[in-house]
Amino acid sequence: MEIKEETKPEQIKEELEELETVQVKQEEEEELYKEELSTEKEHQKIQKVPSCKICGKRFIQQRYLADHMIIHTGAKPFQCGTCGKRFTRKTTLNFHMRIHTGEKPYTCEVCSKSFSYSSGLVRHMRIHTGERPFLCQTCGKSFADRGSLSTHIKVHQVEKLFPCRSCDKSFRNSRDLVRHSRLHTGEKPFSCGFCGKSYPSRGSLKTHSYVHMHQKPFVCELCAKTFTNRTNLVRHRRTHTGEKPFLCTTCGKSYTDNRNLKSHSRVHLQEKPYPSVPVSHLRKMLPSLTQPCVTQQSSPD
Repeated sequence: MEIKEETKPEQIKEELEELETVQVKQEEEEELYKEELSTEKEHQKIQKVPSCKICGKRFIQQRYLADHMIIHTGAKPFQCGTCGKRFTRKTTLNFHMRIHTGEKPYTCEVCSKSFSYSSGLVRHMRIHTGERPFLCQTCGKSFADRGSLSTHIKVHQVEKLFPCRSCDKSFRNSRDLVRHSRLHTGEKPFSCGFCGKSYPSRGSLKTHSYVHMHQKPFVCELCAKTFTNRTNLVRHRRTHTGEKPFLCTTCGKSYTDNRNLKSHSRVHLQEKPYPSVPVSHLRKMLPSLTQPCVTQQSSPD
């Protein structure tokens, strides 16, 4: 079997979440066992259940106690023969080996994409279902996985010491403030070497350059359609999931795109996207518009 040396961050993330799932399942088994031993007679059986002499935690089997004791001793007897990384459990090592072997036993029934861990498949399925079970208790924003929520929470936790002088926004560092300030000043210091078009950030310029290089590096996992930027990919995904995150606060109607919401909002504001022209002006313009276009002919030599 071919051995793959490179370890991708996504794979490491999947491995850690899978290990967390295994630990949770073990704890659920223990809680279920304790519930079953609820009577006085069964309570006496609990006293005979193996328990940790250090922290007092009880286990339904001796082997679980042996695994638990490693937490106190710090021993990691199971070593990966490929990268040398050590683990406390044999099952954990088996999960880790999939990074090197490339084994992906969990397959999505919708798009046939495969994953090394069951947790990876669970997270992937939320792309199809649109499920976002991880909710930020501060602002109410929801996320498809725990990692994205943890990253988002830091936005609320970090003090923002750099306020914008033009609006009420504030930022965690001066770099973000400078980038934001360009929205007010209209400054666009990054110019395209192909067409001369300028952008407020280096990232925007890089995304624009894909148009000239005929590159579309952002690929939809569901239909393989490609896009030049991530924003268009995210917008496209909503055609698969049916997600409509942009809500009209007046009538409750929702949209997949913020531009569609803004266009809809004009209905309530009674705004017209294009200026109206008086009928009298149209009548004056009508004769010139209906006359045939006469091209000037060049005189013969």
